[in-house]
Amino acid sequence: MDEHESNTEPKPFEVTRRTVIETGTTVLLLATLPHAALAGPVDDNEPPPVTVELQINGHPHSLTLDPRTTLLDACANTSF
Repeated sequence: MDEHESNTEPKPFEVTRRTVIETGTTVLLLATLPHAALAGPVDDNEPPPVTVELQINGHPHSLTLDPRTTLLDACANTSF
């Protein structure tokens, strides 16, 4: 019995035909899946608008905005 025949387990970083086939199959599967399948569930419900009270240059302003709106976007898209 040869020394090589008794050691049938591959070394931790050894590349074998089996690992190449397994890796190739996994890559092919992931490449053919729709992007949404990898991204996870999507919440299509938008949050309800909120009313924001701002005081700009001493004048009060009431705005109804999407809660994800930044202050910069709110000021840029509103004429004061």
